[in-house]
Amino acid sequence: MLKIWGKLWVRDKVVKSYTVENVQRTGSLEACVKSALPEIIGVFDLPMPIFLPSNREDIERFGQTRFTADHFVESFPYQSLEIEIIETE
Repeated sequence: MLKIWGKLWVRDKVVKSYTVENVQRTGSLEACVKSALPEIIGVFDLPMPIFLPSNREDIERFGQTRFTADHFVESFPYQSLEIEIIETE
């Protein structure tokens, strides 16, 4: 099992945080993040970010990635959305 932790940053401070519990580890870490992302952006009332190759690499190498305004088609009023994988097993 995994936990996926989403954090919204403004001026280098976390202003909102949400954790998706009990994410099944099936397939790649990217697949786990993509399965939890709709719940996180729903709680934060954000549009879906665009996954770039750098996001995929960050998830696989570091277990986390960051989305900035460049990753959103619609307005994004925050500094960044950070997604972090927390291993629970």
